[in-house]
Amino acid sequence: MTYNIYIGIAIVIAFVLAKFLTNQKNLPLTKAKNINEYDIHGTKVYCQINVDNVVTGKVSSILLVVKSTSNARFSVRQKSVLEKLLLRFKWLTAFASGNKKFDDLVYVASDQSEVHDLLKDQKTQECILELFEKAPLYPTKHIEITNENNEFLLKLTLVKKLRKKKIDIDKVLDRYAEPFLDLHKSINFDSIVSTDETLRAFTQKMKFFLIFTTILSFFFFMAEFYVIYPSTIDFAELLFVTLLTSTLFALMVISYVFTRLDKSSFKLDMGIKYFLWSIAASFIVVFSGIKYLNTALDDSTPVVITDTIKSKHKHISRAPRKYFFDLKNETSFLSNDIRIHRELYDSKSVGSTVDIYIKQGLLNIRWIEHAE
Repeated sequence: MTYNIYIGIAIVIAFVLAKFLTNQKNLPLTKAKNINEYDIHGTKVYCQINVDNVVTGKVSSILLVVKSTSNARFSVRQKSVLEKLLLRFKWLTAFASGNKKFDDLVYVASDQSEVHDLLKDQKTQECILELFEKAPLYPTKHIEITNENNEFLLKLTLVKKLRKKKIDIDKVLDRYAEPFLDLHKSINFDSIVSTDETLRAFTQKMKFFLIFTTILSFFFFMAEFYVIYPSTIDFAELLFVTLLTSTLFALMVISYVFTRLDKSSFKLDMGIKYFLWSIAASFIVVFSGIKYLNTALDDSTPVVITDTIKSKHKHISRAPRKYFFDLKNETSFLSNDIRIHRELYDSKSVGSTVDIYIKQGLLNIRWIEHAE
């Protein structure tokens, strides 16, 4: 009963927080704290160096940003191997400009005819190709040009991550700022009206669902300690079933994305994003849920194994406090080390015997019901 109330409260809290966070608007890049502003030929250009690890200080990407008069979403990038493969089998919508060189090199993620018409312009194509074909200043994995939320940006994703102090911003601006601004000037952003409300609404629904699942996973994680604890389980088997279930769930998510966005050129971008997010969000929920079902609903008869305590130790430096027996013989799936209650820890001395009650589990994942 207490557990059901706890889950009910958790669902309500997760729902309210997910609704709130879904409706929050992203802060424009030009307003970010770690972005620098430069004046290039009378135009404000913002430069941001993204560090993926605060400890190592390695740079993952460099952004150049200018303001745009359109909030339409579109992306232009060098075709990846995966995109070429999906285009070959017609699982992605291909944009055809009529320029073979441009079409072979560039993938356009946009469902708007206005964007397609603008990208057919020869001057615009030359500017894009110039950026993509420039000798990289630093080893670069790929280059992407994006417009979203009234910002037009150039993203350079680095192959070999360098320390921030090795990135020379002046050289980056000298190499990329002028052709990037030429491209910005060649595009008539006023003619691009955002009409992707269906995509936007779909994105909001997916965002809500995954935020809700992520928050709920935290409460399941807490329940793991205070409700299901201290059951000791076959962790390898539990991990395998959890990974399998989470992956199947994520495949269902990406399948749903591909089905709903069948004609959209954004389906690969969103599919990969939500596939990875859904695995991460569902893992703890699935892990805790499987463990709870396997133990709470298990009515199998326990097998009693008697073993000798070789040594014992405890971890009490942080909550939750953990107590362990190191057994003389390997007990089935547990090797030698098992976690037990404090009362049993205090009542048993090294050299004495302990009876371990092992159950098969509802989902065939063995676990220790108790020891005495």
